Amino acid sequence: MGQGNITQSHPELFRQFTRALGIHDETLSALPTAPETRALIETYLQMPHKYGYLAALGAVCYASEGIVSSLYTQLYKGIVGATPLPKESLIFFEVHIDVDDSHAAKLAAVIEPQITKNEEDIKIKLAIAEAMDARLQFFNGIQRQISNYSLYPDSWLPFDESL
Repeated sequence: MGQGNITQSHPELFRQFTRALGIHDETLSALPTAPETRALIETYLQMPHKYGYLAALGAVCYASEGIVSSLYTQLYKGIVGATPLPKESLIFFEVHIDVDDSHAAKLAAVIEPQITKNEEDIKIKLAIAEAMDARLQFFNGIQRQISNYSLYPDSWLPFDESL
């Protein structure tokens, strides 16, 4: 949320990164939401109804917040190794690397004492597995989209193989 400063919010920090890549805000806003992205969002929205609030929190804790630091560290290293970008454009990744582990730890501290029945433990594990599967499909969607776009660095237009 940027601790009350909109210029430090997650969306704005991400836009700083995309702007550094040469992607205008209007272009980013005009991109359609990929089916895999919609499916990931829908998976998380349905979890409380399907598994209960405790399992939904478990999925957020272990399948999202708990993997963010490691995931974003890999992304950060790949981005830094691939292209020179201003340090301030990478803050989005640095924040996720530094902060999200504490989010997971705080969620775990809330969730774990509430697991009093084997049934709750099973629901949490099912929710985590479903969330991880949805995340895998999300990344498959990113890979699919990349293969549909031009390899020219300044182009974010679909690649036309007939040319």
